[in-house]
Amino acid sequence: MARRRFSGLEDRARIAIVAKFKRGVVWAEVLQKLEEQGFAHRSINSIRNRHMRSKLCTIMKPDSKNQCRVCGLPQKGHVCGGVEN
Repeated sequence: MARRRFSGLEDRARIAIVAKFKRGVVWAEVLQKLEEQGFAHRSINSIRNRHMRSKLCTIMKPDSKNQCRVCGLPQKGHVCGGVEN
């Protein structure tokens, strides 16, 4: 099965869903809510890993040479607010 990139809309939805949890995040519920919003099925681990890597990158403030093709911001851990393809 080929890997699919996370879209900016999917990342923003994931961040909003996770923010609603007061204590520990239940990743199965995050998966269910994403699918209810019409996003493609992903494994629980892929959603959790994406969230943890994005969170780590925002904490560490990476000095990245790679830039987003849409908005030009550093790409590592980036959720683009630009136009969707």
